[in-house]
Amino acid sequence: MATAAATTPPAVNAAVDLCRPILARKAGGEISAIEVTSFHLGRKDIAINGRLIAFLGMGPPPPGSASAHHLIRAQFTYRCTVRRARVRSASVAPLQ
Repeated sequence: MATAAATTPPAVNAAVDLCRPILARKAGGEISAIEVTSFHLGRKDIAINGRLIAFLGMGPPPPGSASAHHLIRAQFTYRCTVRRARVRSASVAPLQ
């Protein structure tokens, strides 16, 4: 993993940091791991693709019911495009 981090341009790491909260919201949980499998550096934008693992909760229980804290470890693929330090588009799909 250290070699992959060493060969990744800093702009890609910055794009991952910008995309992370939006991808977490779209996945429906907290991201535990995120991997960049490919990226494209354009003149004004950066597109990153990869896989992520998110922990999904069951949501709040109905009134008067006990809460069970079950988490599901779900895997997704994602695509995120950043232009000028703003996320332009982001999509998440379950890994098949």
